[in-house]
Amino acid sequence: MKTNDFDRGAPGLFPVPVIPALVAAALSAVALLVAALSAILLVACSSPVNEEFYDAGVLPDDYFRMELPAVGAGGGIRIIVSPDFGESREFRPSGGESVLLEFRKNRPAAVLAYLPGCEKPSGAIYPYTEELDGRDGFAAEILWELYNEGGCLTESEKENVRLFNWHKLIEAMREQDNSWLIDSDKVKAAILSGKFTKSKIKKWVKKPS
Repeated sequence: MKTNDFDRGAPGLFPVPVIPALVAAALSAVALLVAALSAILLVACSSPVNEEFYDAGVLPDDYFRMELPAVGAGGGIRIIVSPDFGESREFRPSGGESVLLEFRKNRPAAVLAYLPGCEKPSGAIYPYTEELDGRDGFAAEILWELYNEGGCLTESEKENVRLFNWHKLIEAMREQDNSWLIDSDKVKAAILSGKFTKSKIKKWVKKPS
């Protein structure tokens, strides 16, 4: 019976139908190698993130507004709001006037209020706290300062700010005798690098001048 070239195969080589299979296998091996190298490079180029303080996940999307209650009857109240690396907004409500603030959902926002007779601002961080509190001024100011440094931050650092668990930071700062004695630069650097841990706070306390 006469055979064609496909039946005989090429002399001295594997049968022709085997060659495509070998090419496919080689391409698959190359693809796996490239994927492995990409994964190694990705890990090498990214900072390890402390999961304890970066597990906030997606924030509740049922928060769209925050109403600040009337704050005293005196004048000179100044409220600054910083939303998600956007332009800060400033409000100067009259004494006793409540303020209704609107925020972009799933993005933490810093609220700072400078009240008459108070050296340091009271603060709140949406959506974790909905009322101004003197104990939360330090944490809110940290977020406000990071947002204002947005032009100097990498996309990875910005994402660390967004994913950081600001509620846990608020709780940690409330445990301090005076959070304003903590070195804010070191707190910000740790947040940006993804290496913030509660155990470092005591090391960052500055001696009163």
